[in-house]
Amino acid sequence: MQGDALQPDRNRTRVVKTLWPPKPGTLKHLKRFGQALVCVRYRQDARGLHRLTTVEVIIDEAPVKNRRSDNQLYSVKIGFHEPDLQAKAKAHGAKWDQQAKLWRMKGKAIKLLGLYTRVKENDHQ
Repeated sequence: MQGDALQPDRNRTRVVKTLWPPKPGTLKHLKRFGQALVCVRYRQDARGLHRLTTVEVIIDEAPVKNRRSDNQLYSVKIGFHEPDLQAKAKAHGAKWDQQAKLWRMKGKAIKLLGLYTRVKENDHQ
């Protein structure tokens, strides 16, 4: 079983490079996995003799269902040219933050109105 001694120990690898689409080194994987591709990782075994390529892909996506995120306040961008959406947001308890020029609303309202993509990242209280 001399050949087995040369096989990489997949349990003992280290990441040597992580690439995010559409960088070179991700393009063929992007063609295969499309928008589900999150990143490509290049790993080496403990001996440094084998390179392993792994991909991280999204296999499921769903809103978080818990009271904490439902009651959390988030900043949401709703344009001045969207008075109907502003009215719906107000009806769900949203408040205009004049200083930030954003709407402040609870996660439950964001989920009900489908405003996930409008939430300002890293901004919740």
